[in-house]
Amino acid sequence: MKKLIWTKNQPVKPGWYWKRRTGKHKKKWGEKDNIVHVRNYVGELCLENWPIPDKDTEWAGPIKKPLERKKKGEKE
Repeated sequence: MKKLIWTKNQPVKPGWYWKRRTGKHKKKWGEKDNIVHVRNYVGELCLENWPIPDKDTEWAGPIKKPLERKKKGEKE
């Protein structure tokens, strides 16, 4: 599996991403790192219906969807 690396580059395709605030936003509100869904909305990539934040935000992803769950007794 490819290692995820934090970057200031905004997502360029839809998917699930780790997002973390840096700088004054993190200090002011104490936000924690979280996973968000980036989607196409009215022709732009958005978080829910809002434009992707471009300041004081770092990204890692997209995160791949997990494989199906292993069945009982099945070897890996």
